[in-house]
Amino acid sequence: MFGDVAPVSRLAILQATQPGFVPPPPPEPPNRPTRFPSERMKSAAFVPSVRNFKIADNQTPMPVDRITYSFNFFDDVNGAINKRFNVPLSQIQAYRHVFGFEKTFFDKNASFGMRLPLNTLTANSPIRNLGQTSTSLGDLSAFVKYALWIDREQGRVLSTGLAITMPTGPATFGGANYLRGLHYTNLQPFLGAQWTWGNLYAINFTSIDVPTSSRDVTILYEDFSLGYFLYRNPNPNGFIRSIAPTLETHVNIALNHNDPFDRGDITATSQVVGLTEGVNVFFKNNSVISFGVVEPVTGPRPFNIEAMLLFNTFF
Repeated sequence: MFGDVAPVSRLAILQATQPGFVPPPPPEPPNRPTRFPSERMKSAAFVPSVRNFKIADNQTPMPVDRITYSFNFFDDVNGAINKRFNVPLSQIQAYRHVFGFEKTFFDKNASFGMRLPLNTLTANSPIRNLGQTSTSLGDLSAFVKYALWIDREQGRVLSTGLAITMPTGPATFGGANYLRGLHYTNLQPFLGAQWTWGNLYAINFTSIDVPTSSRDVTILYEDFSLGYFLYRNPNPNGFIRSIAPTLETHVNIALNHNDPFDRGDITATSQVVGLTEGVNVFFKNNSVISFGVVEPVTGPRPFNIEAMLLFNTFF
């Protein structure tokens, strides 16, 4: 499964180092003029906070042995909300490289894996030190997966497990020093299923991301993927073994802190539904390269579009 790694709207405090800008509250009456104060002050802005780990991202319900790499690019992060509140940030773009592995045990009925992201955030602002580019390692995640029922020959499985994200990185995405955010350990229990019918296959993940503090948001994830092997190489020694286009739906439901327009809630999060279109290319050396795009179909949109590249090599 591709996944979506959708950034969620967070309210952070940006400290200006020169005369700043305070976005007005929702106008009463409409068209209240914007104020530009002359003294130093803080300005509130919705800024990106990508969930450190979502089990459905670059994931399979089947316990496997593999090395993984993911690249995600997000364009115009939280642009809609920032424009609504006249936030002095524009063209926010997020880049994410995620390196990981998964190793099976218990006769390949269970597996253990880890993921480590390298995050970059870039933004433009007319206010000094509110934009710029920042890069940092993110939080380390680990997961265990266990097959409750498995049929490897048919490619069918029902599995469960738990992911833990530990606050090993900075509190802000990419280590941007002009942002502020919460930073807790997150627990993510999940159920996964995979089923095949000839060349057609379906994958589903249901998970809930629970922080260890009630100050942070709890999110329910429902992810479904439908793919089809459009091409299978009859030559077992062929360089390309098969090609499988995929369509996915990702539903991200905030169970609390779910008003994205609450400027007093630092973890205010919108409900996001995203659609992923992609293609998987399988090679003879047990490697898979996947290309995909994600488009949010609900508002406020957390980003304009997401592009992703995934690589998996199995051993």
